[in-house]
Amino acid sequence: MSPWLQRIALSSPGRGMLGRILIAKKAKEHEEIKLDQEDMDLLIRIREAYSKHLREKAQEEKAKERERTRLTPAKNEIHFAAWRRAEEVEEEGKSSGPPPLWKEFLEANYNGGHKKVKNTSKTKGKHPEVRVTTLMKTDKVFMRKIMEEYHRWVKEQEEEGEGGGQKTKTESPSAKSVFGVSYTKEYSYEDKIKLDKRTANYLKTHQVSVKDLLDAAGFSAIEGQPYNRPFIHMDDGNLTVESNLYDTGAPVQVVCRKFDFDKKNMKNDTLLLGGNAPKGLGTKLLTSQIEKARQLGMMTMTCEAYRDDPGFVGYKVWPRLGYDGPIPVEKTGLPQKYQEALAQAGHEQPWRIQQLYALGKDAIDWWDEHGTTFKAEFDLADDSMSMKLFEAYIKKKGGYEKLVASA
Repeated sequence: MSPWLQRIALSSPGRGMLGRILIAKKAKEHEEIKLDQEDMDLLIRIREAYSKHLREKAQEEKAKERERTRLTPAKNEIHFAAWRRAEEVEEEGKSSGPPPLWKEFLEANYNGGHKKVKNTSKTKGKHPEVRVTTLMKTDKVFMRKIMEEYHRWVKEQEEEGEGGGQKTKTESPSAKSVFGVSYTKEYSYEDKIKLDKRTANYLKTHQVSVKDLLDAAGFSAIEGQPYNRPFIHMDDGNLTVESNLYDTGAPVQVVCRKFDFDKKNMKNDTLLLGGNAPKGLGTKLLTSQIEKARQLGMMTMTCEAYRDDPGFVGYKVWPRLGYDGPIPVEKTGLPQKYQEALAQAGHEQPWRIQQLYALGKDAIDWWDEHGTTFKAEFDLADDSMSMKLFEAYIKKKGGYEKLVASA
């Protein structure tokens, strides 16, 4: 594994210019990912195939939309729009999967979702009663009420099953294990972490344990190395986990992760590895994060893919590992030849980093030289381009077991 992992650094501009100057000063040199021609060809083929898949899917959706519009009377346009939105909500639910024990909850309380209730939506004049699952799609107040009832029911089931004890959040049924990551059974400092009331309530509401949080933040990959215990707190509505051992000689010096369990997003705010960090530690840490975040039902991981030479080069590191995001054309000035190639490939603005990478080595080299900071996102869905690219990279490096052995 290339030594570039020793100095991976994610940073948000809001963390302060002083911190960036100190960290950049400490980074004496930088060696980026070295990709041979076989690596490059593989990544480009994956991107091309995925881009083709997205274009075909978009064409299918447009054809379906035209057919629905043709069959829908003009006088029902408002009703049609509401129906389409309900369909979209249903599809969104299918892609993310139902919450744990959801089917059991519906069976026990609402005849599997078929039980009819008083219609409180705009269609109540035409349909006085509708199914519970139907009303949840059209009445947000009713949906919140049902979800509150669901959480109370789950808690009661856990207390009955555990003799009054609390069971932590069940793994998402749609998140299959990809890398076979193993997590530490317990942390030596877990019981010493103090939570304020607001933070404790947030964890309880979302049925997430402290250990779940630390695993998702990546601490399982660095357990046993010298660092202070993490600090867990709420910050601007986000659950934040951070640890700071800057300039102490520790392999992992700065870590900051932010969780939004309502939006199902985890932000990797900052990661700084010391010069003595073992090879493969950065990728091992990211692998464990991806696996655990999927188990907890997260849909995306985000970061600021930062550029501040020579210390911060995330803008060209993270796309190689599956992250994607809009190209800040107004800052980089994308050459005309690439604009024409992207348009010919069927891509619409704003153009994205992975679309540019799919054009080949010349485009990737241009980004390495002229690219800049951008907002990056990793899609945690099973069949996403992000997962396919990262899996290909891990396999090329010998798999997760080899990462564990080397780190």
